[in-house]
This record gives sequence, C-alpha cells and structure tokens, in this order.
Amino acid sequence: MGGKVVAPFQYDGTTDSDLVEGWFENHLLPALPKGTTIPIDSASFHRKDILCDMAEDAGCHLITCAFLRRFVAAVYCGGLSPNTIGLTFI
Repeated sequence: MGGKVVAPFQYDGTTDSDLVEGWFENHLLPALPKGTTIPIDSASFHRKDILCDMAEDAGCHLITCAFLRRFVAAVYCGGLSPNTIGLTFI
C-alpha cells in the first residue's frame, strides 16, 4: 500500500476471533481499495469463512498463506513477478 501503515490498531489483552473480526471489518476493510487481495495466516482465531464473507462484501479477496505460497512459487517458476500481475501485499 505504498509503504504506508494501513489500519493500525492497539489493544490490551489477548487476541481472539471477535477482536480480529472487529478490526478487519471496521478498520482494515474501509482502508483498502476494492479489489485488494488480503493474505491471511492460519492462526486459530482467524475464522476464515467469516473473514472471507466480510472481504467479499467489501469487494476484496482473502487468500490463505498456504495458497499464497503455492501461487508465488508458480508465478516465479513461470518467470513473472507478483507485481506484474497486480498482486497487492499488505
């Protein structure tokens, strides 16, 4: 995102699904342009089905890191860079 910090969020305590989903819906998604691809890791508090629905409703795309690793390997093996095909890393 142009080297800028997007949707910073500070909290006390532990991370859980409600915290992540609230930040995702109320802070991250409104700060992203439609069409943004959002990579997400496999943390247990990332309820991917809920986050995916939120991302789709906002016109964005959610992909898992496992998918991203396979995709990037395929892209580089094919001689392309992620920037060539318009993949946004945040």
